[in-house]
Amino acid sequence: MIVDVYGTADEDRFWDKSRYEEGDFQDLSKEYVRQYYRQSGYKNQLYAARAAGSAEPPIPALPQKIIDETTKIYVQLFEMITGERFKPSE
Repeated sequence: MIVDVYGTADEDRFWDKSRYEEGDFQDLSKEYVRQYYRQSGYKNQLYAARAAGSAEPPIPALPQKIIDETTKIYVQLFEMITGERFKPSE
């Protein structure tokens, strides 16, 4: 088997197999952030600016709630893949 890169939550989408088999398709990836920007209207503003040939609007900072939830998703994914408890660096 040849693999050029093992995907990360930034590159690929992951699901919990047992939950997936039960019909729960919770994405464990950056999809959470992508959906936030869609719901906030930023994606529409970005695409409208591109279509008009205008400057792209600045990317708004993520609210702390979104940052915290994204962190939980990434830690959960790390622990699921490695079987190890995540230990933040100090």
